[in-house]
Amino acid sequence: STASEAPTVTRDLLGVLERGRTAIVDDAARRLTELHLGRYELVGEHEARVRLDLLYARVVAAIRARAPDEIVDYAAGLARERFTTGYRLESVQSAFDVLETAIWQAVDAELPSDEHAPALGLVSSAVGAGKDALGRTYATLAVRYRVPVLDVEALFAGNGTIAGS
Repeated sequence: STASEAPTVTRDLLGVLERGRTAIVDDAARRLTELHLGRYELVGEHEARVRLDLLYARVVAAIRARAPDEIVDYAAGLARERFTTGYRLESVQSAFDVLETAIWQAVDAELPSDEHAPALGLVSSAVGAGKDALGRTYATLAVRYRVPVLDVEALFAGNGTIAGS
């Protein structure tokens, strides 16, 4: 892929994301529900879908701007809110993961194969920037509020909680 192809891939990817928004968010909400994560089960699939749609908008904005600022700010705020309401980092990261998977599937189905790698790179960069901000904010809050055990391995693996038992 060359620099001159980048605007085309971005435009094509944004087209897929705009056309597929409802289906992608619905798929992500279904996936999140299937994980049976306590807090997300309590809020219900409709509320989980609303929350995923907000995250989706930030991912698309980051891709459109080709800059992570909006998703980083959103993820940091989300981390503060979810941390204070008792969500485990693993649960919130799962929301990012299911959304990324649903986007990848849409990209795979809609874009020509030669655009997959650069398009998925844009998606992964946007989602990754959000997950990084999420994890860093959770870690900062855990230290500030003296969470008994900070499970650093789980934090950096992206699939565990920061508070151990």
